[in-house]
Amino acid sequence: MIMTLKSILELSAKETLSDYVTAIAWSPMGNTLAAASGSGEVRLLKNFVSLSLCQPTGQSIDALAFSFDGKWLAAGGQDGTMTLWQMHEDVPRIADTLECSSWVDRLVWHPTCNHLAFNQ
Repeated sequence: MIMTLKSILELSAKETLSDYVTAIAWSPMGNTLAAASGSGEVRLLKNFVSLSLCQPTGQSIDALAFSFDGKWLAAGGQDGTMTLWQMHEDVPRIADTLECSSWVDRLVWHPTCNHLAFNQ
């Protein structure tokens, strides 16, 4: 039996950003998709409902990741800022913002605890 991706993939939702996508991440529970763009915006698709976390700034968001428990979302980019949102509330809110010495190109959460590593 030959099966193609076209025959098993189905479009469930569609979202448009103002510029090209630079980072994308699923929450650990799989109910939230975060996407960032070259213009600096961050958008969520949570249970198929779209929500803007960050409006375009003109500088790319290059790194995006959920914590292992899905309670935090971290984003960083060319403006040299790393932003952390609390995700365990109905409406995510900014918990902290860190000014870095250079742009944030990579970030990653520890797989079993809330430790975040990133370049600066």
